[in-house]
Amino acid sequence: IDFFITGYSQDDLQMLLELAVNFIGKIRHASCLYLYRNKRREHFERVEQFHGNVLKPTLKDHSGDQRSPINGKIYGSFFTANVQLGSASGEPFRKSPFGDTRLLLPVQYFIDKNSWRTNLYFADFYCLHHEHHYVTLVVTQKYSEVDMFCWRHLVNLNVRSNPFLFYNSRRGFQVVDMKYLTVEVYYTHEVNYLV
Repeated sequence: IDFFITGYSQDDLQMLLELAVNFIGKIRHASCLYLYRNKRREHFERVEQFHGNVLKPTLKDHSGDQRSPINGKIYGSFFTANVQLGSASGEPFRKSPFGDTRLLLPVQYFIDKNSWRTNLYFADFYCLHHEHHYVTLVVTQKYSEVDMFCWRHLVNLNVRSNPFLFYNSRRGFQVVDMKYLTVEVYYTHEVNYLV
């Protein structure tokens, strides 16, 4: 028997969002100063050599939930928002399973705290290895083609009031501070990390 996996509708994603919110519960948040991307050194050497230190968006693979509407549909690059548990200074995780070299950029490079330039979307909530969970957020340039796609297929989040990654006028950007949850950000524009 062949099974055809259909993609989540916006209503399905809304239910998935509610599951993620219930999973988090009343957890506290920590300062988030940076988004970071870990890869092997060779990856960044290729970016430097062939693209002048500009990270070009690539097509989203089928990792995460197979029904995520962004799989094979939009281009971007993954970054992580998590910080050391209980970190008052917003220091990112020290280690990553994704590589030995890290690109570290301020959160405001990616996300406009006033939502004038960017939109933030919920795209996925999934579990790996029966205990560690992931939330996938997508950041788009407002009114771009990919933004229009995300507006139709994902759940738009308020950058100042969502449970995952948000801006607080007194504390700056905040991320959920939870051991078994990774907040990954799929940024849909090129990243010039020499700016």
